[in-house]
Amino acid sequence: MMNLVDIAVAAPSAPPHATGGVANAHYNLYRALADAGARTRLLTFNERGGGSEDADINRHGACAWQRKVLDICAWLYLKAKRSRGTAYQLSDILGCVPGTLKLNRSLRRWPADALIVPDHGVPALFLKKTDAALIQVSHHNPRRFLDMPGADHFSRVDVEAATALEQRALRRVDAVVCPSGYMEGVFRETFEFSGEVRVIPNAVDLQLIDEVPPFDLRAEMGLAAEAPVIYIPSAGSPFKGRRHVVPFIRRLVAGIRTATGFYLSGEIDPDLRRQLAELPACAVLHVPGRLPTREVLARVKSCSFGVSPTLIENFSMALLEASFCGVPMLTFDVGGNRELILPGENGELVPCGDLDGLVDLAGKLLEDGPDPERASRCRASVEKRFAPERIARCYLDLARSLAG
Repeated sequence: MMNLVDIAVAAPSAPPHATGGVANAHYNLYRALADAGARTRLLTFNERGGGSEDADINRHGACAWQRKVLDICAWLYLKAKRSRGTAYQLSDILGCVPGTLKLNRSLRRWPADALIVPDHGVPALFLKKTDAALIQVSHHNPRRFLDMPGADHFSRVDVEAATALEQRALRRVDAVVCPSGYMEGVFRETFEFSGEVRVIPNAVDLQLIDEVPPFDLRAEMGLAAEAPVIYIPSAGSPFKGRRHVVPFIRRLVAGIRTATGFYLSGEIDPDLRRQLAELPACAVLHVPGRLPTREVLARVKSCSFGVSPTLIENFSMALLEASFCGVPMLTFDVGGNRELILPGENGELVPCGDLDGLVDLAGKLLEDGPDPERASRCRASVEKRFAPERIARCYLDLARSLAG
């Protein structure tokens, strides 16, 4: 490959630790760039355990007492501003400061031509100026949460403070990447930025997806080998439709009355667990809590299809990975979902809040029964559009153009 550039990729955290969508997206990008032949290194800035150094990963993060002090600082600021409602955006940003400052030292030891950072946590604001071209990926954008259905409980003061800090950080940024056209539109509505903005989708770790064997969910749940199992990603997250999970399951099983499995990924709070326990016995649940990506993928591979009643979405790693696993997803038509889900190929879309629509679609898939061609059609749909090597080439082209 001609005109190689050295690329550093920053992420909140990295495997084997449990990570979120942004962390997975940047880890996968790092892997895709390395597979494409680029010289690359992964630098983390929000590891919960402080930090350590692997062969090609430098880990950094705040220690417990630093996080506590910074949380108090965020709380005092919001209290002084008479903030009302749920607030976490400013706290998230402050919690990333110690790790980002440590990351600066790693960049001095490993200079790069380009540095790719996420917007969540705003690490760009606390990076020291180097010769590296700075590319920020717009995954998060705090202001869009105010437009989410049922967002009345979010603190506007918190969102505005986080947005102002990101606007300041953009002075240091050379180019912005948005994982979907939806996120590009939100970015342009929210921020002033004169640099280049490109749409490049998130990448998956295809090698990991292909090498992970399915986990036998049916045996684990005591179900018959032919019983259906439905995947519900991040079921306990209010952003991903927590309030719809129990009503969806209750309505669906009321119409079929046969044992049906449900794999609910992510953390589940005690109140939701109590509601889940009151579901009919024919709804057989697998709720293991937060798991490493490898174990999540193994479980997803055993599912018949998935349902995501998400209320807000940028370019969902959960939907993307499920599609590469051959598991079609039924979801609300929000955010970037229509750029990822092609009806009839890797899932279906219904208007946001149309729970009856999701129930009807899920019921139809259950009536149709297993379809070997469905999985291959689902996988082919995303392979054509979101192959990791294609994503890597887009980033390499951008990095080369910025490096001159």
